[in-house]
Amino acid sequence: METRTMKRPLVWAMGIGMMGAACSASPSGTASVTGNDGGLVDGVDTAADGGVRPCVSDPCPRTTVPPGTEVDELCTDGKYTEQPANPNTDLTAREASFSAADYRGTAAKVLSHIGVMVHECGHVYDGGLGTFSATGYQITEALRFTCNGASYTGASATFARKSGDQGFNLVLEEAVQYVNSLATARAFEDEQPQGRQVSERDGILTYLWYVERYLHMARIEYPAQYTYLMADKKWRDAILTMWDRAWISLDATKRRNSLGIADAKPDPLVHDSVLLDEIQREHVASGCK
Repeated sequence: METRTMKRPLVWAMGIGMMGAACSASPSGTASVTGNDGGLVDGVDTAADGGVRPCVSDPCPRTTVPPGTEVDELCTDGKYTEQPANPNTDLTAREASFSAADYRGTAAKVLSHIGVMVHECGHVYDGGLGTFSATGYQITEALRFTCNGASYTGASATFARKSGDQGFNLVLEEAVQYVNSLATARAFEDEQPQGRQVSERDGILTYLWYVERYLHMARIEYPAQYTYLMADKKWRDAILTMWDRAWISLDATKRRNSLGIADAKPDPLVHDSVLLDEIQREHVASGCK
């Protein structure tokens, strides 16, 4: 992303609405699972990657992984870099040249809704990149992923059980756009009405949790589709790039009360050791562990 201007290049987003509280219990780990290193048995993992595997007993021992351990610095996510927008850029000249006739309102009004505009326009933009069998994710002006399958329809549909369910491709799309929502909110935080709070941190944390849960469910209940996702480098790179971009913005907005409402609730869910291990498995599949 570039420095903050009235036109924001590619903080793209698509919003099928805010997802609500989404803070119920994490999925159970009762299935017997084997991973690239043999998996965990009853909460003990002595394997090479150091991750925590779902156990074969119920209840499954689980912990909350401490913050700061989400990204593998030697893998796709850790190697990704991005220059955040400069929130101190002076917008006076651009606001003065703003045309109400072109944008149907004042500059202040447009800025008060900039997050929604970026989010929804991102969905529209990415939608234009997709085909019947592939999904496009425009991450920056220079970086785009086009990933096959993982939708409801087609031979490689991923665990959408009936029409109307979201395939993994749309869950990832929402996560991509909620990253952009938070980046936009941070850039324009000083332009928002005094005392206003937005749920941008809540949104991306919830969708990180959704991505983890989808991967967890796929691995246990839909192994063929899970194998398809894990074997495809584009899917792995898209997932891990979104993951790192999310933590870049989340780390930059810690203790920013105006950018979250109940973000303390989904945070420990994302850091659940059983679910966070799904990202560890992405690292393993990418050859980073």
